[in-house]
Amino acid sequence: RCVERAGEYLTDGERGRIFGEANTTAVRDFPIGIDFDHHTKIAAGPETQAAIREWKLRLGSKVRVGIGIDRIDYTKGIPERFRALDLFFERHPEWRGNLVFVQVGVPSRDEIPEYRQLADEIKARIAALNGRWGTADWNPVQFVNENLPPSQMIALHRLADFCLVTPLHDGMNLVAKEFVASREDLDGVLVLSRFAGAAVELSSGVLVNPFSEEDIANGIHTALTLPRAQRMIRMCRMRSAVRDNDIHRWAADVFSAAVQAAGAAESQRALAAALPPRQASAAEVFCS
Repeated sequence: RCVERAGEYLTDGERGRIFGEANTTAVRDFPIGIDFDHHTKIAAGPETQAAIREWKLRLGSKVRVGIGIDRIDYTKGIPERFRALDLFFERHPEWRGNLVFVQVGVPSRDEIPEYRQLADEIKARIAALNGRWGTADWNPVQFVNENLPPSQMIALHRLADFCLVTPLHDGMNLVAKEFVASREDLDGVLVLSRFAGAAVELSSGVLVNPFSEEDIANGIHTALTLPRAQRMIRMCRMRSAVRDNDIHRWAADVFSAAVQAAGAAESQRALAAALPPRQASAAEVFCS
């Protein structure tokens, strides 16, 4: 679409081709995955189990837990997420005191003023939310403003009743896949932005519009009230998708496409070399 808008080269969108002056470029999409087996191994390891115990002590055993794990970036929809949480607690008072949301905000591009302003806005929204709904012994949001080691991240995945992945726009978002890979117990609910690339594969999550605080709030309520059987069915489907399209499958697809493209180009050059100039030119376009 970018090349079409520039208007400099002929394109074939249906077959994913761009016809340049000297070459034909093949355009393909390769949805990236994670190392599913390695991730599940860490999830079952002793460091993660120790981290789970630490988080249980910190959060308390009587509350339900929601999580968000993101870089501090304007594309991730974090302020919108906290507006949705505020609306959720307003509409569902039964969850006040019974739900803790842990937001891991990994610092990003601190040297850029706009990113510092976003970090300040997020902290202000969390303070306002805790100030409005918090009590002497409970705050609805805990903010972790650092990059945690994998065992700590995966421990949160394992503890969470739901994971909010609500970017305003994201090419993929591997946090969603990592959350799913962590849940060997087939529990937990993924609340996922419709505008994340991961939503194509993980359509069994609770899909929401990240620009709508009402939609996210409803998604949180759905996640907390889904029966166990439905949670298991959804998670089983998503785990199969993440397992089948892991990082090894991704790499194999990329190399396979590259080899195929190279072979097609070589055949095209060989055909063109065997023909008179005018026929060779026509053959190059036809074979592309």
